[in-house]
Amino acid sequence: MTASPSVDAIITVGFDHRVLEWSRGAEALYGWSRDEAVGRRVYELVSPWVAAADFQVVVDALRDREALSVEAVRVRKDGRRLMVSTDLTLARSETGLPVGITGVVRLVEDERDEARALDDARLTDLGQRMVELELVIGAGGELVSVNDRACEVYRYRRDEMLRLNIRDLRAPSSLPGLHEQLSRALEQRVQFETQHRRRDGSEFPVEVSARPFRIGDHCYTHSLVTDLTAKRRLERDQRLLASLVTSMDDAVVVTTDAFLITEFTGRAEAMTGVSREQVVGRDFFACFELELPDTSWRDARPRLLERQAVRFRARLRRADGWVELDVSMVPLGRGDPEGGWLLVGRDISAQVAAERERDEADAALRASELRYRTLFENLGEALSVFTVTRDEHGHVVDWVLRASNAEGRRSFGAAFEKFIGQPLREQGSEGVMREHLAHSDETLAGHPLILEAFVARTGQWFRSASFAIDADTIVAAALDITHRRVAEDRLAAESAYTRSLVEANLDPLVTLDAAGRITDVNRATEQLLHRTRDELMSAPFHTLFTEPESARAFFEQVRTKGQVTDWPLEPRSDGAGRRALLFNGTELPAATVSGRVLATARDVTAIQQAQASLAEASRAAKTANELKSQFLANMSHEIRTPLNAVIGLARLGLDEEHGARLKEYLELIHRSGTSLVELINDILDFSKIEAGKLVIESAPFRLRALLRDLHDTFEPAAESRGLHLGMSVSPELPEFIVGDPLRVRQVMSNLLSNALKFTQSGRVDVVVEQEEERLVMRVRDTGIGISAEQAGRLFESFMQADASTTRRYGGTGLGLAISRQLAQLMEGSLALESTPGAGSTFSFRWPLRTPSTEALREVMAKEQSTKTRAVPAALAGRRVLLVEDNKVNQLLGRTLLQKARMVVAVAENGHQAVAALTAPDADFEVVLMDVQMPEMDGLEATRIVRERLGARCPPIIAMTANAMPEDRARTLAVGMVEHVAKPIDIDALYAVLQRVLSG
Repeated sequence: MTASPSVDAIITVGFDHRVLEWSRGAEALYGWSRDEAVGRRVYELVSPWVAAADFQVVVDALRDREALSVEAVRVRKDGRRLMVSTDLTLARSETGLPVGITGVVRLVEDERDEARALDDARLTDLGQRMVELELVIGAGGELVSVNDRACEVYRYRRDEMLRLNIRDLRAPSSLPGLHEQLSRALEQRVQFETQHRRRDGSEFPVEVSARPFRIGDHCYTHSLVTDLTAKRRLERDQRLLASLVTSMDDAVVVTTDAFLITEFTGRAEAMTGVSREQVVGRDFFACFELELPDTSWRDARPRLLERQAVRFRARLRRADGWVELDVSMVPLGRGDPEGGWLLVGRDISAQVAAERERDEADAALRASELRYRTLFENLGEALSVFTVTRDEHGHVVDWVLRASNAEGRRSFGAAFEKFIGQPLREQGSEGVMREHLAHSDETLAGHPLILEAFVARTGQWFRSASFAIDADTIVAAALDITHRRVAEDRLAAESAYTRSLVEANLDPLVTLDAAGRITDVNRATEQLLHRTRDELMSAPFHTLFTEPESARAFFEQVRTKGQVTDWPLEPRSDGAGRRALLFNGTELPAATVSGRVLATARDVTAIQQAQASLAEASRAAKTANELKSQFLANMSHEIRTPLNAVIGLARLGLDEEHGARLKEYLELIHRSGTSLVELINDILDFSKIEAGKLVIESAPFRLRALLRDLHDTFEPAAESRGLHLGMSVSPELPEFIVGDPLRVRQVMSNLLSNALKFTQSGRVDVVVEQEEERLVMRVRDTGIGISAEQAGRLFESFMQADASTTRRYGGTGLGLAISRQLAQLMEGSLALESTPGAGSTFSFRWPLRTPSTEALREVMAKEQSTKTRAVPAALAGRRVLLVEDNKVNQLLGRTLLQKARMVVAVAENGHQAVAALTAPDADFEVVLMDVQMPEMDGLEATRIVRERLGARCPPIIAMTANAMPEDRARTLAVGMVEHVAKPIDIDALYAVLQRVLSG
């Protein structure tokens, strides 16, 4: 490759832009010795304004031809300018591979005329091609010379640009630094990024590389301007590529051209067993011990020398043994010898057999193809791939459809098959396709065409785009935007309608600008303020109200928070009386033309007046309700006190031996007293339901045990009337369910009581079964039945089927009303089916729920505890103080307690109870305390005793006619441990005493 001496200058430059050979003719022509020139970049020696990118232009040009001749201005070492002619050819190695460019340079003439030298340099074709945007700028910023590409990008004619100053090409935001940059460029080489603008005012980022040079006494700067728009896009793509590489399953390593590692992914760390910090910046082959099979490396090595992508097998030694790898090496930056390498490694240790390796590679390839095909097929956009056909002049004349995805085939419709492989023009393509065809050259030049069009064949709107894949392939993408276009058309059609709705709104509507001035109002606002729209426009919002500061605060709150509701404001009086308004405000988007805040108002003058009246009525109703509750509580106490004696003494009398007649009388007394208690309980339940204070419990209980108890309770009454009481329970129902057993019993007791009461002969049956997720309990009878009209009134409070029912059968009319309300509180229902003279069926439905294992375990434990509880005999000998002011109830209480063989003392009021309990010799084990007593009630007595005795205070049980839930809460609040309501249930009293004394 050594050049023989010649009068011509012979220069060989490698692809890295550095001089390989520099003949004696070159030394004579340019003034640089061979030692000075070899190894330096050529454009540093011969041209002050040609950049590295220009070298690639020459390389690209030589790919299409054997040689290239260029005339250009060059510069000697001493600064003298020369006009030279250069014949350029590719330099090749001994093996025939291209290694650089050889130029034979001849001097055309010495350039003495400085102005002509500058003009000739601008007219040189290579000069025009070797830079993108080239500007020669005078000392004052005037443009002296520009190339064709600059005129094209800035969109001026050359004569127009040469009348401009560089200031005219700078974006306004970048002008402040212009003078300093221009001054520096006249003294030294500078490089910076800034913003330029085109003739139409559009701006774009650029990189400027400027060098000073002199022609005679004149100073100039030669500026190479690079449009960075594509570079920024490339940087973004590179970041995306880096993210993709990082997320790959394969190990990825990026190196410089000298194989110094720059990137090392997490998968590479896992595969090699070394961390990124250990290897970055080091030589790849020094970091890892690799074994390369001879055949694989022999095939790959020549391709690597030509900077081509290669793939080969390798073995990597790790601390835990060898790893078989499939390695791909791809050069980064085609044609750039400093671009580096991308290495992708895959662990193929399991692929030992060559046949298995090939099969798995094929499978991976098919899977990859399937993924891309699946992606292609399932994209929501219609994609079609076309190849272009050209005429003899190279102009595009048609497209030929090669493939479409599923959405693309659907858009073509039934005619898709006839389009495949056929020119579109011959198939009568639609207007939108003709438009894309007409712009084929622009599309292939890198300018995608985007259109929106209606396709009559399918009745759809599409947004279509065509872009080039290569010089002969175009992809057309179409997205169905029918819904969007229909929505836009509907929005436009409804705009007038929306305005009419605003005007028709009975509430005032106001829009305000950012300063709080009115921008629009509706008719309701005009009518409220008695001012026209023209009078209100631009008026400050706050001036319309009696409290301007509050109106200002409302507006500021909307701007700060974005939304404000129910802000009270009063408009200025216009003689029509004071008006109360509640304003809601919402901040509108910045793009809204009509204003920044929407305020709506409601006239609440009448509402506030009604609310004042309602509040007064509510206070009166609350007072009346409290009086009613107090009355019911007092009535309950006064009735329960004598009933306690009546029922208790009747029960005691029944336990004694008497004649049949006396025993019958006592039974009637006991039964009548019990009925009165049930009546009182119904009235109290009704009152609590009306007040919303009735609480429904939710606990596990035995369903069949409750039903057996009901049967045993009502069977004697049925037998006494000559009726058969039947009970049928579905075997599929669980033993335990969750609910309120007391209220279930209350509803069923009411239904059974009614059925027995109104059935003269025949039978009453209870049927319990499951329907879907609900439990159904039916009570059927063969009684008198009722009509549909009567059934409609049956569940109303204090109502019965007819007046004769009350006279003949008795009752208050509360039982069924309470039962229906209880059913509803239990998320259930109560219904009636009846036929006059044939009987009735009441159906009680409520949710069927089963207890959790933990809840079931607790219930079983309580049942076991109840079974092992001490019998009443265990109360014998225990000392009890009975505090009771009523003489009859004293007698009853003493008798009941003595019957259990307890030692009883009696106190008639709270004072006596305190004295007895705090006496030095007091040894009571339990206290039964009445609450409502003269001189000192039971609550006060309990507080005093507990304060004086502290931990020595015996347990105190409330035994009182105050049976309301709030009464129980008050007794427990002062320190009583249990509450027993009068009339006393003897068994319940004994159970409470056993529980308290054993605990």
